[in-house]
Amino acid sequence: MNFTIEGPQFKTCAVCTPILRSLPDWFGLEDAIQYYSSEMDNLPTFLACESGQVHGFLSLKQHNP
Repeated sequence: MNFTIEGPQFKTCAVCTPILRSLPDWFGLEDAIQYYSSEMDNLPTFLACESGQVHGFLSLKQHNP
């Protein structure tokens, strides 16, 4: 597969939340998924895409200066 990286982008909840839900061993708590989803809309997010489909993402959150 040849992936392209797109971003940074904001307001990516709609494409990233299904990826979180597809990984229940890592993101199995509904409250956590909702929290991450609401946070990522305001975070710079890079999308890993192939043939127009998003296969992964990286959202960046700075906790300290």
